[in-house]
Amino acid sequence: VCLIPYSVAFSTNQYCFPFKMFDYLASGRPVVSTPVPAVCDYVPWVRVGATADEFEEHIRASLTELPEQEEGRLDLAARNTWDERANRVLSILEERVKPILPGRSGQ
Repeated sequence: VCLIPYSVAFSTNQYCFPFKMFDYLASGRPVVSTPVPAVCDYVPWVRVGATADEFEEHIRASLTELPEQEEGRLDLAARNTWDERANRVLSILEERVKPILPGRSGQ
């Protein structure tokens, strides 16, 4: 089980995105995290425990989960590689910036 045990604080809640989560998912192993908002977007592939008891409960459940659950984590990780993210950013830039460049309107 891979753990993301960030402390719950204002700065963590507002500004944190643990990119190691995708490395963990790419390993196929279960992932358990504290409730960092960016991680919460990836439930059910990542289990989130808000208290010490919930965190421990998710770890125990992860240790006994079925191997078939690994496939969803691997798929999510494959869609979130650095290449895929860079391609999404480039697409957005081309879509939004290209029309406003001089000599490019209407093309």
